[in-house]
Amino acid sequence: MDNIDNLTSKLEHVSITKQKKSRKLNNPYKNIINRSGSTRNAVCKDIVGIKLSNIWTEQDTLNKIKHFETCKTFIKHDDREICNYCGSINNTNIKYHIEHFIPSCNTTLNIYGANHDGNLFISCSDCNHKKGGKIDLNFTWILDHEVRDYFIRYHELYKHKLYADQNTVQIIKGCNKITDTCHILIAKVAEFSTRTDDLDKINDKIKLIDQLLIDITDEI
Repeated sequence: MDNIDNLTSKLEHVSITKQKKSRKLNNPYKNIINRSGSTRNAVCKDIVGIKLSNIWTEQDTLNKIKHFETCKTFIKHDDREICNYCGSINNTNIKYHIEHFIPSCNTTLNIYGANHDGNLFISCSDCNHKKGGKIDLNFTWILDHEVRDYFIRYHELYKHKLYADQNTVQIIKGCNKITDTCHILIAKVAEFSTRTDDLDKINDKIKLIDQLLIDITDEI
């Protein structure tokens, strides 16, 4: 129940934060509908996190390390970070990220990657940009064929643990619809008033939507 409570508060938290940050605008709710994507992503990651939190084990992590131990883009260089995709070594000119091998949220293709260690890799900003949120199961954005083969084999071995299952996808779809409805309601309030104290009215609307969110996520 704690997980569900945390999840349902995410929608309210993200929406309220948006309003507080926008108080200096003439209309603090301007373009709120267009900003629903970030709210959907936040809720989606929480759902996937709950559903897949126990699927990846310590033994899986050890197996992952063993799988990549001879891959040249995983060999440490004086304890500096190395991009697991292209092998570039951390320096002041390149930013490095912990990124999701399977994108954490691709609503177009209904693909949602896990947030556990099995789906997290170190990437330079160039590779992260080239990869983006696309799904390319041939991994052609990994230019080195030898390194690409490691990831192709890894994907085949662990794909059942890297993606949200269909039941979870259906839950996410339902939550996305609720999130969009929430932002539409906020925009409706903004049509009649731009006063920031109307945030209380919006919160009342969000609480009603939160209850729907609880009903959907009760399947988790």
